Amino acid sequence: MGKLDGIYEQGSEGVVPVEHVCGSAGTGKTFLMRQRIAEDPDYGMLCSTTGISAVNLGAITINSLLGYFDTNSLSEAFFNGWTLKRLTKLCEQKYKNLVIDEVSMLDGVQLDIIYQSVKMLNETRSMEGKPPLGIVVTGDFAQLPPIKAKWAFEADCWPFFEAATTRLTKVWRQTDAKFLEAINHIRAGRGMVGATILSQLGVEFVKHADTKFQGTTIMAKNDVVDNFNWLCHSQIPGVPTTVYSNRWMTVGRQMPSEWKHIPAEMKLKPSSYCMILTNDTPNFTFVNGDCGHIVGYNAESQTFTIRLVRNQEEVEIGTITRKVTQIEPPDELLQRHPGAKEDDLRELDREQGMPYWDPEVGRNGAWVVGAITFYPLRLAYASTVHKCQGISLDAVQIDISQNFFSAPSMVYVALSRARTSQGLRIVGTPALLGSRCHVDPTVSRWL
Repeated sequence: MGKLDGIYEQGSEGVVPVEHVCGSAGTGKTFLMRQRIAEDPDYGMLCSTTGISAVNLGAITINSLLGYFDTNSLSEAFFNGWTLKRLTKLCEQKYKNLVIDEVSMLDGVQLDIIYQSVKMLNETRSMEGKPPLGIVVTGDFAQLPPIKAKWAFEADCWPFFEAATTRLTKVWRQTDAKFLEAINHIRAGRGMVGATILSQLGVEFVKHADTKFQGTTIMAKNDVVDNFNWLCHSQIPGVPTTVYSNRWMTVGRQMPSEWKHIPAEMKLKPSSYCMILTNDTPNFTFVNGDCGHIVGYNAESQTFTIRLVRNQEEVEIGTITRKVTQIEPPDELLQRHPGAKEDDLRELDREQGMPYWDPEVGRNGAWVVGAITFYPLRLAYASTVHKCQGISLDAVQIDISQNFFSAPSMVYVALSRARTSQGLRIVGTPALLGSRCHVDPTVSRWL
């Protein structure tokens, strides 16, 4: 598990290697996981706790991976053995760890169930002489909390994770020491101190949100964000290009929950301000969260040209495809071709809406049972706090007028998206900002 071997539960036949990677916003927690996976593709299956963060990460949700909706449905999946079955499939795909990002939003009861499931799995694997599956959780408990649930660090299994904590301290997103000092004060709930420093740095405090702002405005609610995006986009001249996402799943299977955050249709005009939702690997000419203006659309190559804000370089953005896979032959094909050998099933011609074998997935290939193809773009004039978690922004306007921002950590998460104080604009007064900053006292040890 990287530099750590994990913590092994004593007095049990099963061992659960675990690690907890934490650190403030911008310390590269997710980057570290991606780096480990790049160095060893078998290192882990990366997933996240919410659909939005999963889309931003290019991953899937832990719910989709383990097949549950909420704590009650996970409990049902556990006692019926379904969770154990899905974890077994994960091991069959040669993954060494289950990697859960944005752990601050994970219900502690769910973590206990997942931990117990992995423990049971590893007891069996130990008797079979197979290596154990590990659990790695990453995130910052000073950021967004779980919804009406106990924290992950309140789970019964948490002491094992806490004893295997890797704390990242170097912040990569912000390089200005004074700006970082202000953000850290706000992270700790010292809002007035942070607001005073921001004022000294020349951060602009204004009365109203500017629809002409050359950046992203972080607002409280989805409907306000949608209205703001529509208003800004409607003011741009030109004829929009309409593009579509295409998705399919084999009959009887449910589409991953994160797909609902990918629109079926998107209209973009020349000069539209957009956010890119994927990384250009391995070159990284653009990264997840990069914003820019659309220069044009090439119908032949089906790509958008976007001029990035941070360096004025032009990059090409085409569609990407995310697949739902499994390691064993799908029941649909076994029923359709009774008695056929797996090698013969792999050679079948692809049929619309039916599973197929893809030798390019993973190291050894896998069966594809569903897929979505879409342009990894969205309008970036406005965003909610949740939709921009984990993303870095060059120009940010934060409208703190709504009482929503008084919820613990909301102001901190929003402010910490900004790379520089020069790129930050706040709708409200320093006094209002100070009064909005709150921290849940139960997370004080993680500050």
